[in-house]
Amino acid sequence: MGLCCIEIFGYSDPRAREYAVNLGIALQLTNILRDVQVDARAGRTYLPQADLRRFGVTAEDLGQGRYTPQFVQLMAFEAGRAREYYQRAWTALPPADARRLFAAEIMGRTYFALLRAIEARRFDVFSGRVTLPTPRRVAIALRCWLTSRWA
Repeated sequence: MGLCCIEIFGYSDPRAREYAVNLGIALQLTNILRDVQVDARAGRTYLPQADLRRFGVTAEDLGQGRYTPQFVQLMAFEAGRAREYYQRAWTALPPADARRLFAAEIMGRTYFALLRAIEARRFDVFSGRVTLPTPRRVAIALRCWLTSRWA
């Protein structure tokens, strides 16, 4: 999806493609973490099976909302992976394309804040959907827009 978006927004520096790929993965990982129970209840488990085995968590645990130390460790590991992809994306964002890609940055910064909110809840995504308040989302969007204009 990220590669499709940059073709629509436009870019001049080929590094924008690396930015798009890494940001797309980071966004998807964040979405998976937020919706892990909803997806599991629908018969979909997007977390890698190897990671589930490594941490001793089952798809049934996810669907049942079993908040265990093993679940927290799994989620912390996956959140770390997402953070790495955000960092790769931001490192690759070409300054020359910041203005064109500010909409992607709004999405990236919003989802990064969502990841931080998930972490702040110690990964308790079972007691309710993690969201950001509208004023926080607006502030992120405004900051991204301003940064893109004066970068």
